[in-house]
Amino acid sequence: MPQDWLRLHRSAINNPKVQKLGLEAVGFWCNCLCASRDDGSLPSVQDLAWLMRVDVTVCETFLKRLHETGLVELDGENYRLHDWEDHQFKSDTSTNRVRKHRQKSQKSAETDVKRFSSVSETPPETETETETDTEKKVCSSAQAADPPANSVSEEEFRKAVAAYNAAAVDLGWPLCERLTEKRRRSLARILRTEGLGPWMAMFNKSRDSPFLTGKSKPGNGHDNWRPSVDFFLRPDTMTKVFEGAYDGRH
Repeated sequence: MPQDWLRLHRSAINNPKVQKLGLEAVGFWCNCLCASRDDGSLPSVQDLAWLMRVDVTVCETFLKRLHETGLVELDGENYRLHDWEDHQFKSDTSTNRVRKHRQKSQKSAETDVKRFSSVSETPPETETETETDTEKKVCSSAQAADPPANSVSEEEFRKAVAAYNAAAVDLGWPLCERLTEKRRRSLARILRTEGLGPWMAMFNKSRDSPFLTGKSKPGNGHDNWRPSVDFFLRPDTMTKVFEGAYDGRH
């Protein structure tokens, strides 16, 4: 996953190379900064157009303008932001803070892995088994059926999370900040059985639902409720979204 932050220098407002582009092209350039990878390279034109919510032709037009002004450069067949290492260098006074944050995230991820690996796959059965025990078994079986997280490439994970976060920004959903082991297994199941295309299409379909976009009528117990990435990782959510279970729902 790319790092969560980048530098945008205040001097950009006085940079003629940037400001002579016009507001639309400057906005496109800023979005390119957010869509870039840690080495400054940009996704394919098709993927970038999807992230920008514009046609591929429009995306290519903006990229050509940025290329002509020297803000992006061609690296083979793909584009790359110019002088990325000079502006987005990693060594600064926040090094210790970033290191602590990463160590904390890694420790939390290791805790999740240990917790999941410690769950018994064959819990003992008793004659007085309760309904709750049965539900737990069903959930455990569903998790066991999920493919291993390493069956999906990091690039696929990155694109899937980027698709969710792009919709989350538009619709006010909570951002997916971290892929825990549980989320990776659930996402791997969806990407292996359905594919990246339906995963992205599910978010476009969700825009039609007042329930999923926080526009439910007040007084129904779901005031301003919005789904998180965990909601869309449930086994039956994609089917319900495409079947219209949430369309027009208040």
